[in-house]
Amino acid sequence: EIEALAAGLTAGASRSRDKARILYDWVAGHTAYIAIELGTGGFTPRRAQQVLDTGFGDCKDHAVLLEAMLKAVGIGSSPALIASGINTYHLPVAATPHAFDHVVTYLPAFDLFLDSSAEFAPFGVLPYADADKPALIVNSGEVMRTPMPDSTSSVIRTDGTVTVNPDGSASGRVEIAASGAYGVDVRALFGSLAPGREGDFLRLLLGASVQGMIERGTPLPPTDPYIASIVYRLPASVLLSGGDGALPEALFVRPFYYSQLTAKPLPEKRNSDYLCPSLAAEETLTITLPPGASIDSPEDRNIDAGGVRLKTAYEQKDARTLVRRISLKIDHPHATCTPSDYEDARTGLRKTVGILRERIGYRPPVTDLKTK
Repeated sequence: EIEALAAGLTAGASRSRDKARILYDWVAGHTAYIAIELGTGGFTPRRAQQVLDTGFGDCKDHAVLLEAMLKAVGIGSSPALIASGINTYHLPVAATPHAFDHVVTYLPAFDLFLDSSAEFAPFGVLPYADADKPALIVNSGEVMRTPMPDSTSSVIRTDGTVTVNPDGSASGRVEIAASGAYGVDVRALFGSLAPGREGDFLRLLLGASVQGMIERGTPLPPTDPYIASIVYRLPASVLLSGGDGALPEALFVRPFYYSQLTAKPLPEKRNSDYLCPSLAAEETLTITLPPGASIDSPEDRNIDAGGVRLKTAYEQKDARTLVRRISLKIDHPHATCTPSDYEDARTGLRKTVGILRERIGYRPPVTDLKTK
């Protein structure tokens, strides 16, 4: 039955990699993640036919079914043991099965790791929890390392507009495109929002008074890049009846915080390794104030510190319209950095976060005052 299913699914594909993608997508989309750990269930996978018949399984059940389907079309694979916990990037000195808590699939012909139990991960993309981990290839006993995302493969881009109205309210729209490991996170974020709870998410981002809607695109089946958009309105967000001011950061929406991407938090020193993911976050934002008002253009900045490259650029379209472009690229050799790495980069990281927190100044419309 497995052989017939695999052959039918891949009948229109000629390349082995395309066949592997088709079978991965099928297993990921048709096998619900349910773990049953009675007896030796935490260590022993069920037979592939049983996983197929029931339509559910945990990570090792996923791996067994995918391995059987790949084998049916002549593609070799092996389960690979990893640890998916946050800080488990090293194997212990003593051999123990408890060093691992997750199973993925390794395809030697393509030097490719797959995790079909990661619901929002497209073919060939591992979530951050699986990345840069020591992996024990079951069939050979070889210890390898899963790939590390970088600023070319893990990218999020936002393109937004914000218009401030004469009464101080604001209307905004942002288009989001996310790919790679960061795309898995964004896809999971929007895909996991319960129907009717979009407003709660917007209020978390922009405050209790926001009104808007989220166009989620298609979180499933997962494809790269993932595309979504948000349209929103904020009442009384900018004070235009007083003197000069600065636009509030809560006027703009993005599915991430720049300061959290660098090295959260930023203490004076670190005594242990810490997570330092690699990615690219790019933003283009057009801000328009009402007629008569004017907006300031901050200085362009460019900084390179500890694997973090930041570039900000501003384009003044006219007195009341400003385009802000931010490019943040983070590249580390591993998913964790050392206290020594942090010491070398701390000053630059603080400057980077300071630049990202800069406010944009404005001057309200001039009102003619008439006296009797």
